Amino acid sequence: MEKTKEVQDSTPAGINICGGDFVLSVVKDGGGKDKTTLSVMAPTAAKKQVVVEGAYSDWPPRQWNFFRELARRYYGEDVEKELERLEEETRAKKIAEEFPIVEDSAPPHFWAAHTLELHMSREGKYVRIVGHTYPHRAELRQMGLAWDARLKVWGAQFSEELVQKAVEFVRKNDQKTDPIKTGMVRCEHCGRWTSRPRQGTEDL
Repeated sequence: MEKTKEVQDSTPAGINICGGDFVLSVVKDGGGKDKTTLSVMAPTAAKKQVVVEGAYSDWPPRQWNFFRELARRYYGEDVEKELERLEEETRAKKIAEEFPIVEDSAPPHFWAAHTLELHMSREGKYVRIVGHTYPHRAELRQMGLAWDARLKVWGAQFSEELVQKAVEFVRKNDQKTDPIKTGMVRCEHCGRWTSRPRQGTEDL
């Protein structure tokens, strides 16, 4: 559950919003945790500073929605629209930098919707390629992987050499999209994006 408070302290330099009338900053609280602040810099009747837990660059869509609603309530629609633009830019950067690797059976929690994922475990001694693999089955066989009908993945015994080959394969063939723009939702059970809303999905 997001927490918010309003204070009137000065705020460190951050990102200018609405031509510098507002500043968005990430600072540490007394416990060393990140918090995001939106502060009024220009002379205005709005004196409040909005503070929300977490760094905005790591927020899921739900927390961005919460923050934008507070900004609209206190500062108006222009601030809300500029924050929406910043959210899209932040998400686009995360998606561009993201590589879809899952280690040791951890649930995937990617920013993008990926057509291919690399799953690996040194302890479990496996390397697996998951996703839309059918067009690439010849190349996967050539890499030394075999189809596992039970798990519905291409897999093989773990080796550092195979991991490097798998990384190159996924980097070359994975196609990623922004799931928010295509109306997808994240399954809270498996962590994957899906285009079929159902019980157990949420815009996280």
